[in-house]
Amino acid sequence: MRIYYEIEVIKRELDARILFGIISANKGFSVVIGKKNKLLEKIKYLIPGVFIFKSSRERPEKLAQYLRKYGFYIFSSDEEGLFNTSSDEVLHRVPEKTIKIVDKFLAWGDEQANPLRNNYSNIDDKIILCGNSRFDLLKKPIKNVYLEAAKNINKKYGKFDLYISAFHKYNALTQPGTNYLTDIKSWGDNLIEHEKRKKLFSNMFELQKKNMMSTINFFNLNSKKMNKMIIRPHPAENLSTWTNNLNEDLKENVIYDHINTNSWIMAADRVFGYYCTSTIEASLLGKMAVNLIFNKGEVFKTKIFDLFCNEINNPINYEDLYLKIKNLEIKSSKDFVNDKAIFFFKNYNSYNAELVCDEITKFIKDKKKQNVKDRFDNKIYFAFFLILQKIRNFFISTKSITAKLYNQKNPGITLSEVKNKLNDFSKELGISNIECREIYPGVFEIKKMKNGDPN
Repeated sequence: MRIYYEIEVIKRELDARILFGIISANKGFSVVIGKKNKLLEKIKYLIPGVFIFKSSRERPEKLAQYLRKYGFYIFSSDEEGLFNTSSDEVLHRVPEKTIKIVDKFLAWGDEQANPLRNNYSNIDDKIILCGNSRFDLLKKPIKNVYLEAAKNINKKYGKFDLYISAFHKYNALTQPGTNYLTDIKSWGDNLIEHEKRKKLFSNMFELQKKNMMSTINFFNLNSKKMNKMIIRPHPAENLSTWTNNLNEDLKENVIYDHINTNSWIMAADRVFGYYCTSTIEASLLGKMAVNLIFNKGEVFKTKIFDLFCNEINNPINYEDLYLKIKNLEIKSSKDFVNDKAIFFFKNYNSYNAELVCDEITKFIKDKKKQNVKDRFDNKIYFAFFLILQKIRNFFISTKSITAKLYNQKNPGITLSEVKNKLNDFSKELGISNIECREIYPGVFEIKKMKNGDPN
């Protein structure tokens, strides 16, 4: 059986998809990954299988009929499903119409699944509790893959603390004269939901605005001592907001690249943020993870941050900040309890891919097998599709905000980077019979070699 898993943000998702592919391939599956637009535009040429959407709001419903026409089963997930501000927000991000149309929904854990169970009828058999492969990257031995890049970062920057920015609502990369709030035309499916969510996100927007500017102000006031604080903006943020507002001696500390954030976390002494999922990942990697808060807002204070992250409120100066840190402990090394963690992400004690593949095996047990091949899968058509892609890229304006944001999130995936990471992960896992090939430009298959022969 073939599994398809789309990618939007390289830095956040690519490594997780590759690891998912290796473990799934080792269990006998073939996994195809790719940038979501490239994967969908070639889907009609590919062997039918299970297609996993990275979000569950609208795309599964809109594309269900198209995918089913070509024989696909439809699974959906929510890449941001770990951060749940309320039950209403879970229901909005995973509406009932999506649950009805998909074959299965991949939930991070019971925290995300319970609102769905409590509000939608007859859906228990549709929910798979499986966490997310992003958190598998933080486990031994997989995390060893990030050590070399972490060492190289330390060679270049020495010892430093890391601030991982997640102000992507206030500091969203949008058209000039607009912002995150004015860009969104509809907040819900009805007037009540629209008003409720607009109020919620207006609150988030204002809190992020206050905290981002207060954070920048704090850094500037302490800039002579903050030269060892490296700032990594969110992939959807406007980078110039940081560089335009920071003191000259801090501007070079704003670093945006496509090195996996795990390497930056492992290289850092401590990790700071403002209710950012990466601070939870930092805690799981054994780092001191701190939410640096200047303006409190209960909307961001969800249970999972209490479990994994410390808080420091309104430090007076640099010395005060580090004096307060001395009284804190790394939460994951003391308070991390399996039962508590599993409530939020089910793959704490197992790999996400194992949980998903086991459920797919049960799901397809009585389904009719389709013995077909990928269409146009040869060197001539590969060259044709590649030329077509280059022509298309030539006519797309790289200056538009949409193109800028898209390239900032995902500049493209190459076969060499997939193969290199696949080899690194496979080595750590002790798996030696997995290969990767590029079926079409930007569309990659991960599978087990036949009789040890990659061909």
